[in-house]
Amino acid sequence: TNNNFTFTYTDTTGASSTTPVASGLVKVTITYNMSNKLFLPSTFLGVKIFSTTYTTSTSMMIES
Repeated sequence: TNNNFTFTYTDTTGASSTTPVASGLVKVTITYNMSNKLFLPSTFLGVKIFSTTYTTSTSMMIES
């Protein structure tokens, strides 16, 4: 698959948690591999021009 999803939870004190906690945070990170989707090569004469893996993330508060 080209996608990788990661969920990270923290409690109200900022400590890591293995499960969602009300008023804590959830951080969702998505990594996407574009290597087989691009019509241009990512390298030119052995020099990497641009990355083929893109990552983004966001955090939101968990409401009760």
